[in-house]
Amino acid sequence: MAAGPAYPQLEQVYRDTYKESIFDAVSGEASAKGKWGLLLKNWLTSEGVDSQHPEDLVEQLHGATKKDDVFPQVMANISHRSYAAVSELFQQRYSLSLRDHIAKVFAGDDEYAFLLCHDYLIDPVRAVAAILNQAMKGSGTNDIQLIYASVLFANKAAPSIQQVFSDMSFGELLPSIQKELKGTYEDAMLALWMGMDMPTPVVVAMFRGEHPFNAAETAQIDDSRADQLTQEIQTACEGKGCDEKRLIQLTRPLNRLDRQKVVEAFERATGKKLPEVLKSELSGKLRDLLIALYSDYLGYWAGQLNDAVKGLGTNEKKLIDLVIMAAGPAYPQLEQVYRDTYKESIFDAVSGEASAKGKWGLLLKNWLTSEGADSQHPEDLVEQLHGATKKDDVFPQVMANISHRSYAAVSELFQQRYSLSLRDHIAKVFAGDDEYAFLLCHDYLIDPVRAVAAILKISMKGIGTNDDQLRYCTVLFKDRAERSIQEVYSQMNLGNLKKDLQDDLKGIYEDAMLLLWGCQ
Repeated sequence: MAAGPAYPQLEQVYRDTYKESIFDAVSGEASAKGKWGLLLKNWLTSEGVDSQHPEDLVEQLHGATKKDDVFPQVMANISHRSYAAVSELFQQRYSLSLRDHIAKVFAGDDEYAFLLCHDYLIDPVRAVAAILNQAMKGSGTNDIQLIYASVLFANKAAPSIQQVFSDMSFGELLPSIQKELKGTYEDAMLALWMGMDMPTPVVVAMFRGEHPFNAAETAQIDDSRADQLTQEIQTACEGKGCDEKRLIQLTRPLNRLDRQKVVEAFERATGKKLPEVLKSELSGKLRDLLIALYSDYLGYWAGQLNDAVKGLGTNEKKLIDLVIMAAGPAYPQLEQVYRDTYKESIFDAVSGEASAKGKWGLLLKNWLTSEGADSQHPEDLVEQLHGATKKDDVFPQVMANISHRSYAAVSELFQQRYSLSLRDHIAKVFAGDDEYAFLLCHDYLIDPVRAVAAILKISMKGIGTNDDQLRYCTVLFKDRAERSIQEVYSQMNLGNLKKDLQDDLKGIYEDAMLLLWGCQ
């Protein structure tokens, strides 16, 4: 694992500290220790170059035995790119993976060394996964191995380690850590291998591939502008009656990070908390909306989740909305806030409420523990989804474990093959809360803005507006969805967003929602 650009510095530090080279230290220990010793010595003195004749190397490796020096010579002197080509040619020619061939040729420490070298040459993250698996294999954890793997390689490997660990048929990394470890040591390891710098949740929802909706947010205003907005908000709140329209206009262009800067600037300037001032100056639905907008974003989201599961009976649709929409890069922080505040993980809270509540409960639990990876065989998933019923687990498994990109491909193939949209198929298979959950999940996987549009529509559908749903949808998602929401709303045949807001709302609350959603 030292075969990288940091090796020269590592060598120098070793020499300065221990008064000999790494090669000399290794040679003294490894010379009589089997072929793995020769591999290490060759590894430390070779560059690893591209091969002009990978087919020749395939023949050499296939005919090599554990007694000759073919494997130590070839593997120490080849580049990543050429070794990948050799591995692929080997598989094609002999219908046997090169990794399996190595495992047949060697045993013991030799087998471990050459397999690790193979994994490193294919992808260094595979080597890290192999080390982690070895550390937790058998009776008891090898804590020394687990610790040095975490300290040395977590920063570089964490973004893809869970997928790679699974791809190598080692199982699921996070549950493996949870099974082997406990207490704060478990928390620390989970945090490191999820790429976090904080105590970790038990489970974490992943990104399901990159999507513009989940792009990193940045503040658009500087401290000077935040100070200026503080003064303008103070002016709007002074005198007889608060200038509600001015407050809405000042809030309209701000994203959640901007609003947080304003909250901090307001408290510095006045010694008061802005949400508390708004609570005293405003009333009704507008008060609730603006207080929520200027509240801590993740604290508000966590509070809404807790309200969905701990109120007078589970609010199923609210819980579904808030969990499905949480599958983005902010989720680890949301999980931590929830844990700190409510003393349990989101997964545990959801599991307690959703376990016996139909397939949507299984979907949410799978959603919170799955990465959502690209599928190599979308056509197989099309067949599975077409044949699935409301009683089996196909939909919860497939939809929780697929990336945006692959799900879009599945949806398109489904339409082509059956002349029926996958969304319409879902609506035929499920009913009630199950239908709502799987349709929302479908919309999120195609484009999260479609899920936002669906939530907005349902909040204004039927007799009376669901103000709670409309409010949390606005507070949590309007910043990221506003730019395209009206077009998407129309494309989904949900109607006209501006007209729906005007028909359902009235007065200053209507003005606020129209302005916040870019409909004015």
